[in-house]
Amino acid sequence: MMPVTDVFEAEIDILDLLDYKPIISKGYTCMMHIHTCVEEITITHLVKSFETGDKGGVVEKQKP
Repeated sequence: MMPVTDVFEAEIDILDLLDYKPIISKGYTCMMHIHTCVEEITITHLVKSFETGDKGGVVEKQKP
């Protein structure tokens, strides 16, 4: 049998946000693409966020 899970921790890169949902927060639903697998997911917890500034500097936020 193949093991199955409902919850996992991941590092993600945001490529594009929808116009009507421009902020990612707890409860955000979106489509996850992993190779040939596509699933609808809900973000339940944000641990850390990194944001690249206009001049290329990285800003890290704990528990955003």
